Amino acid sequence: MSLNKTVLLVLSLFIAGCAGTPIKENTSQAPSSPNLKTQQLQAHIAQLEEENLALKQQLDAAKEAEARMPTGKEIQAALKNAGIYTGAIDGAIGRETKEAIRKFQAANNLNSDGTVGSRTWSILKKYLPAAGRPAEKIE
Repeated sequence: MSLNKTVLLVLSLFIAGCAGTPIKENTSQAPSSPNLKTQQLQAHIAQLEEENLALKQQLDAAKEAEARMPTGKEIQAALKNAGIYTGAIDGAIGRETKEAIRKFQAANNLNSDGTVGSRTWSILKKYLPAAGRPAEKIE
């Protein structure tokens, strides 16, 4: 008897709970609207992925250019274009080239040690000819 009362009580509470819970009406918009929003978001994601890829490529190119140290001929050509070096562009970093590097460093508020590190090269490389301009003849 007690079991029947318990079952009846649980069943009545269940029914009362269902009766008290409001039924949600389907108030969603037309079926095409969520599909349209999904398509717009997918198009936006594709656009962002393209932009991300382009930025990654630019970053990789910048890292490669920054990481690569210049050749002796590039250093001499840049120094010559800057008007500091008058010697031959032969790639040999001798006394005359080192003195020109020191002068360039001093003129650009860099540590005048006569070696071309990343800070010196970041400024000096601007004196290399850009694409499309005639380059200083490197022998």
